[in-house]
Amino acid sequence: MRIALMGNCQVRLIAEALRRANPDVRIAGTWEIHEVRPEDEAGVLAVMDGSDLVLSQRTGDGYTRPRGIPRLSTAALKARATARVLSFPALHFKGHAPDVRHLMDGRMNALGGPLGNYHVGQIVDAWRAGRPAAEAASLLDGEALLAREPDPFAASLADFAAREAETDVVFSDVVARHARAGRQFHTPGHPSNLLLLHFAMRIARVAGIGFDPARAAPLAGALDLIDMPTYPAIRRRYRLPVEPGTRFLGVRLGRVGPEGVTYQGRAIYDRLSVTEAFYRFYDAVGPLPG
Repeated sequence: MRIALMGNCQVRLIAEALRRANPDVRIAGTWEIHEVRPEDEAGVLAVMDGSDLVLSQRTGDGYTRPRGIPRLSTAALKARATARVLSFPALHFKGHAPDVRHLMDGRMNALGGPLGNYHVGQIVDAWRAGRPAAEAASLLDGEALLAREPDPFAASLADFAAREAETDVVFSDVVARHARAGRQFHTPGHPSNLLLLHFAMRIARVAGIGFDPARAAPLAGALDLIDMPTYPAIRRRYRLPVEPGTRFLGVRLGRVGPEGVTYQGRAIYDRLSVTEAFYRFYDAVGPLPG
């Protein structure tokens, strides 16, 4: 069986799991949609047309059209009707750090920073308000977030369930089962390999593809370049297992300006140093996108 996959950074590990778990699976192509250019669209569609199954992570026209690849939205692929298309949700859980988000420009490109493409909402708001970095860093305990949303796990699971309802694959039950046992997300959009293996198994079940878990693990890579701790207040709220300190594993900033950012390897931050790194970055970049 020839399978093509399109989605975010998760799809390459999902593809690896499917290939390893079933010797009859051939991966015809795997694309991270944020890397696909308008001139690539026709070639991607040609590979998909020659596949037995296309696995499309839920992607709306509001993302693909501004990027010049309108025929690669999930709805457009299903309407094409040249191959079987199965849609699935992006694994995303914000319960451990509810204010973390992307900052996107008008062409749906994500702004980088010391935590890759992730930005801490409380730091963004404090910088915009002109508050001192030390004051913003103190917010990363998380108590202020809990005052506004006392059950971030329930809110994040409800959001995930709403998004998966628009796809062919349901997985919120597994995310809910793992959430209170310990953090299974390096960032809100970067799940652990354990969770990705369970996800690939669920996708295979829905697709009617055999999946041998013993063959699938271990995966060769992991989505752990950026790793963010659970806010201490949220860890206390749910009585979660203790994590090793409150370190943020991110990237060291090189040249920064309105034209973009370069990186100089990995970096380990605490609450204050990551806040200060964001402040230096925002001061250099200038006006931030929403």
